[in-house]
Amino acid sequence: MFKTSQHQLSNETDVTAKTEYVDVTAGLLYFYEQFHYVGGSTTLSAAPGGVLPSAPGRIQDGSNTSIAEFSQFTGHLSDDLDLVLGLRHTYDDRASRYPLTPALSAEAIHQRTDWLAGVNYRPLDNLLVY
Repeated sequence: MFKTSQHQLSNETDVTAKTEYVDVTAGLLYFYEQFHYVGGSTTLSAAPGGVLPSAPGRIQDGSNTSIAEFSQFTGHLSDDLDLVLGLRHTYDDRASRYPLTPALSAEAIHQRTDWLAGVNYRPLDNLLVY
């Protein structure tokens, strides 16, 4: 027997502004999940007058939350040359709980900032080199 209950919510919001000289995009990503698993195989054991189901192999509850803020700047240096700069900060919080075996329960929180730098060059109308 395996029973799962899971709920999640995710959303992305971003704003973009474009001008002749610069394009800017900034936004936020959000993800939340909550879950409950009763897993493993249920076996039947002998009992006086019939059979009784044994305990499930595993019960697990948990949650995941991830939030990221980002921005990207594209400066148009000329008609065929752009400078691209970006930044993203991510926060993740993951938790798993095992009520029947608490020693297996864990939580991990991670934060990370990533960056991007690049140059876009269009030597021909149908060719982009980056």
